Amino acid sequence: MDKTTPIYDESIEKQLNALIIRLDEKPHIKTNPVEASSYMGFTLADTEKGFLKYIKENLYDKFHAYIDSYKNDCINAYAIKTNFIPVIKRLLSQYEEAEHSLYQSQTRNEWGQYFNEPLVSDAEHNLKKKAYQFFYKASAVQIFFLDKLEEDMNEYLAELESAIPKPEPEYFFTVLPEYSKQRHNILYDIYKNLKAEGYIDCTEEALKKVFTTKEPKPIQWLQSQRSLTYLIKQLTGRFLVEKNKPSNYYIADRYFHIYTKGKFIHPAKIRHDKDPSPEVKEFLDKVIDDAISAYM
Repeated sequence: MDKTTPIYDESIEKQLNALIIRLDEKPHIKTNPVEASSYMGFTLADTEKGFLKYIKENLYDKFHAYIDSYKNDCINAYAIKTNFIPVIKRLLSQYEEAEHSLYQSQTRNEWGQYFNEPLVSDAEHNLKKKAYQFFYKASAVQIFFLDKLEEDMNEYLAELESAIPKPEPEYFFTVLPEYSKQRHNILYDIYKNLKAEGYIDCTEEALKKVFTTKEPKPIQWLQSQRSLTYLIKQLTGRFLVEKNKPSNYYIADRYFHIYTKGKFIHPAKIRHDKDPSPEVKEFLDKVIDDAISAYM
């Protein structure tokens, strides 16, 4: 076989994926003893740390070493472009989608609720609660590795694509052309409602500049990151042009500084992973709907 066209071996990837890309939707609950409860074949007695250790030592480290080896087998630029980079992009997309799916899982959210539930007199119920907490922690291990793999894939892409000339990213929002004439009125309407409910701390002009000028000065967002990204999500495609590299979420992070109790909070991830509460969604939807319908 020609060394310049190596074949990617999926076997190690499949072994790793079997444990991290989806929830165990039917974990085993035991109450006698509860330590026999299992998730992905790993028991509560093993703990989530044992689950993490097994994945790292038996699967993740081997997969990382294989990817490095596969990259080295792609010995020329053509093989890197046609073989290695497409594999890495597929893996990145796969792990991003899997992480998003786990965060959005209703089952996982239900497991997480058991951390806030008080102990009750029913001993068996308390044991089941302990099992559900283990399932949630085990799913957090899966998310940990998915996030780490995304970082790995992005590092490979950054290393290999750095030599390819790219246009300068646009670090500013763009209002859809059909709203160009009424954009100031629409933004004023959005501003007054967000300001009244304590979502922003800025002047009307400062908010307008965030959406209508290049490199505006940042303003303060006084609510959660989820509420901010939901606002951007709802504005994108309806009032704002959808952008990539950077995305509108990245642009929002640049010009909306999130403050909690007077302290600047920088989010760990710059994207929309989960919606805010139904009440916040209803409010933000109404803010956008009212502003656009009033002037269009």
